[in-house]
Amino acid sequence: MEPLLSAEDITGHASHSVTKSGRVFNMTSELSYTPSVRDHGAKMVCEVKHKAFRGLRRLEKHINVVARPNKMYITSSPLVPRAGEKLALSCIVEKFYPKPIEVSWVKNREALTGVTQYGPFPRDNDYYSVWNQIEFVLSEKDDGAIFICQITHNSLGSPAEVSYEINLKGMPPEVQYISADPPDPGVGAETRLSCMIQNFFPMDIEVVWLRNGVQQDFGVFNSPCVQSSRGLYSMCAMLKFIAQAGDHESVFTCRVQHVALKSCQERTYTLTLSGSSASSSNGS
Repeated sequence: MEPLLSAEDITGHASHSVTKSGRVFNMTSELSYTPSVRDHGAKMVCEVKHKAFRGLRRLEKHINVVARPNKMYITSSPLVPRAGEKLALSCIVEKFYPKPIEVSWVKNREALTGVTQYGPFPRDNDYYSVWNQIEFVLSEKDDGAIFICQITHNSLGSPAEVSYEINLKGMPPEVQYISADPPDPGVGAETRLSCMIQNFFPMDIEVVWLRNGVQQDFGVFNSPCVQSSRGLYSMCAMLKFIAQAGDHESVFTCRVQHVALKSCQERTYTLTLSGSSASSSNGS
């Protein structure tokens, strides 16, 4: 048995098994093969030789290769939308195969026109990427509008969607999980809980620390807000205290409020004191 792919002999990658049923033999040949996009359209040939045949028996199958997009996301320019100014939303689909793809936009369930598309253009190792963009001037009534980019491609069982919601109040903060230094303090050790809060606008923000639901007014420190080249702010919120025996398994919460948030964001940390059999946990 000689399986071939585009004239390359890959018989060595196959496994063969023979069984007997009475006086008749049965043979199964299995080939495990991971194709690349360059194998799209290649022909797989299995040739069978046996003295009972008058020549070769051939089985053929063409390979159709598809690759799901590596990334699908929407970017905005400017990063923080403002009423009365032009906003460009770009739907970016990276590293897919084959080349044909359809990208469309919907706003509040209504299809949009006036779309500009760049690509598909080739990327690494024969993959493709595409960039689809819409531009418009924002008005106050656009606040809360949801834009959906719909992607249709052979590699997707059904059209994929990525969404972007207009928020004229600013950019909501990204609240990271709480870290502890040291992670498992002993009784009497100075302990610091830290929570990074990133990429928000405007700068005004409120951060509150709670221990078992009770607001903490002492040992609270916030770093100055630092503005990035993109115009967004980041900061670090900290709570410092001396660990007491009663702090074991206490739940500490960092609560963040910002004008661009629909509701406050919280991150929690369960403190474990060293020497205890309990374990610490993080949650959101």
